[in-house]
Amino acid sequence: MSFRIFSFTIAALLFSVAALAPRSISAQVASTQDASAQIVSAPTAAAQTISAQNASAQVASAQFEGEVRFHAFEPDEPNSPTRTVQFFATPDRILLQSNFRYRAFPGLDADAFMVRNDRQDFVFLSGSEQAMQISKDEVQGLANLIGRMQGGNQGQSRSFDWDTRLEETGQTQQILGFRTEQFKVHEENSDRYVSVWLTDEIQIRWGMLQDTWDQTLSSVIEIDMPIEVFMNRRSFPLQIDYYDGDRLITRVEARQVDRRAVNPERFDIPEGARMIGIADLMMNMMRQRR
Repeated sequence: MSFRIFSFTIAALLFSVAALAPRSISAQVASTQDASAQIVSAPTAAAQTISAQNASAQVASAQFEGEVRFHAFEPDEPNSPTRTVQFFATPDRILLQSNFRYRAFPGLDADAFMVRNDRQDFVFLSGSEQAMQISKDEVQGLANLIGRMQGGNQGQSRSFDWDTRLEETGQTQQILGFRTEQFKVHEENSDRYVSVWLTDEIQIRWGMLQDTWDQTLSSVIEIDMPIEVFMNRRSFPLQIDYYDGDRLITRVEARQVDRRAVNPERFDIPEGARMIGIADLMMNMMRQRR
């Protein structure tokens, strides 16, 4: 599995950046428990900085509502198509919509992912043809299935080494008028790393998405990233660069931030879309394993 954020990644973000990230970088398993508890125990300055961002919840700051549009490209391949992801956020819902399809699960290709906190469910959209709805209560069953398909490795993930692999560089830059700080996540025993530029001026209410990751999916999703760097209540990534040594492989960058209220129709399931559930997904998974 490639060295990626599984969305930026399930973070609504997680699924999208998993699809955007380069496939040439290897991945391993890392456990991601409760963000504040894990980061506070880490002695590195970088981890303590991210912990401080989370701990600043007492500071009054409005949650972001609007759209962030991302582009992804490979600098070494100027003729490759530009991939885009639109990230929409309201107080109760999150939507990621892309101009390409990616493999969300075996047996399910999607181009949009929706978190509906008000309805306590997740929806994967495959254009206007198909929509898969998973309730929060059904996620544990999905996690158990993924664990069995991985050979029973559920719960055997290992801890992320905060001391050596997360680096706060001290570098800052303005992106679309937002002040950002750079963090690097280094691949273990390799010169490959991911550079992330975070701003504390955009704050997202992840709601049940973060809860579901912490409580269920972190034990079965293979990922070599500390998800709490990307999915927390006090900062948001505006640029993610994937490096192999000094060579930039892929860049995912915000091209537009729009704070206007999102049209509620954005979150409608397309009329006529075939609705499927977790039972249908399980059948598709089993068919593909035959």
